[in-house]
Amino acid sequence: MSCTVPLLSAASHRLTVARSKLIFESSAIAAYIARVAGNTSFVGTSAFDEAEVNQWCAFTASSVVPHMYPVAYHVFGMKEDKVAHDNGVKALKEACKTLNGRLGDRAWIVGDRLTLADITTFNALLLPFTFSLDAGFRKAMPNVAAWFPEFVTLFDSQAGKNFDTDCNQWSFKQVHDYSQDSKRTIPAGPNQVYKN
Repeated sequence: MSCTVPLLSAASHRLTVARSKLIFESSAIAAYIARVAGNTSFVGTSAFDEAEVNQWCAFTASSVVPHMYPVAYHVFGMKEDKVAHDNGVKALKEACKTLNGRLGDRAWIVGDRLTLADITTFNALLLPFTFSLDAGFRKAMPNVAAWFPEFVTLFDSQAGKNFDTDCNQWSFKQVHDYSQDSKRTIPAGPNQVYKN
């Protein structure tokens, strides 16, 4: 029995399945890996669920990701453009309103379990939720505000508990300054401290 082991190039975000086959874009790669591993529920348990997962991944790629970049560039000091930052935040808030409506009566974006739609959307919103979408906005979006830390607690049961109070406390400059001082520790999140 032989098997082809896919190769993933982190630099190019491409998955080479065979010499002549190439998959690119992170959600397509993740869906492929889930299917190959036999975890089809990750991409939807029915044809309709699969279409919804694809729909929400596309929504995130078109309505969240492009607006996340100007926010990131401004927050991290890579490009001083307050207008682009503010426009990005405004667009992200609109996308969150759509997501908030979707999450109105459910714990996850598609179906009754974690799917690629949740992972894709969470990753795209991580930076804006941390630095730009303040507690006042999250209070106005209760469904997204409940979903976001719930996702965080999948990986660290304590991390999501104080998300509202811990979020927005560290600017990139503060994190950078702390990381340059070897005698200090960098708070990585609630109940976590990484030694430099």
